[in-house]
Amino acid sequence: MIMLNPHFYLLLLCFFLSSFYSTRTVANELTYKQLGQLHEAANNGFVEDDDGFIWIGTQNGVMKWMGEELIKYTPDNTSLLGANISAIAQASNGVLWIATLDGGLNKYNKLTNEFVHIKGGDSVTVSSIGGWRQVQPLALVDNDELVFISEQRLIHLENGVFRQISFADSNKDLTGAVFCQAKACYIGIEGGLVLLDLVTDKTTVYPYLSGSTHPLHINKITNIDGLIYLATKHHGLLQFNTQSQLFTTLIPYENKPISNFTYDTLKQQLWLTHSPSIGLSQFTVATRQVESYFNKASKLNPLSDVRIDGILFSKRNQLLTFTLGGDLGAIEEKLFTNIT
Repeated sequence: MIMLNPHFYLLLLCFFLSSFYSTRTVANELTYKQLGQLHEAANNGFVEDDDGFIWIGTQNGVMKWMGEELIKYTPDNTSLLGANISAIAQASNGVLWIATLDGGLNKYNKLTNEFVHIKGGDSVTVSSIGGWRQVQPLALVDNDELVFISEQRLIHLENGVFRQISFADSNKDLTGAVFCQAKACYIGIEGGLVLLDLVTDKTTVYPYLSGSTHPLHINKITNIDGLIYLATKHHGLLQFNTQSQLFTTLIPYENKPISNFTYDTLKQQLWLTHSPSIGLSQFTVATRQVESYFNKASKLNPLSDVRIDGILFSKRNQLLTFTLGGDLGAIEEKLFTNIT
């Protein structure tokens, strides 16, 4: 039997430990890369079309980012009616619907490169379809059917006809958050959530009861695996269960309004922005784990001065943003390893 020197085992142990520590991830930092300068204040219109082009609504037209350059569409150089863009959405047929604050509703056909203004017939009196005051007022139901908010009224467009929808507690202000899936639409109102069934026109109001002095104000709504997620101004990130009809707090408020979010389907994570304050959070749906970035001035990092307004998770698995300063950028994870 061969007896090995005890120092041999010590050297072998050090080898395995060094191998382990050389690959172990010990830190995760986000970096910001500027992709383009918009030169305009951006609004919440921020979508990626089927060709991978990014569309951004600004206060002076629509910007299209093609990876290398930004193309600007305005009423001066196109048939677009209205320059102050409030929302953009893409239908399954590839047509872009573009809402404006000063010209009403347009849709863009990429095959003809033309914007068409939607006048529509009126089944009820809708005197000023263009007077939209909310931030996120547009939700597609189907290719030519949508629900939007105009001057504190809920409007349904189907087959070229506008009609106003009334609901219980209609004296409550609409917060501007609208989300539709199939024929079910969720709409944010002051103090609660409204479910609209477009088949029956039935509306159901779910009040949010809390001890806060601020009523519920919903900024954005989405559906993940049958559960409704709500980004709110004064109550953090909420989840609404349609079966139990109960609200659950996932991220408490802590003086940080949640203005927007986007969903990474691969990692099942919500990325949340906290504008107008500096802040970005990552919420993992399965574990409910929350990780916040650049929220404290004492912890300086590459994102400490970036005020994110719009956010989008692209088909290229990129986290794209536009900022209050008018930048189009990408946020990427940078992994650090401890090398022994």
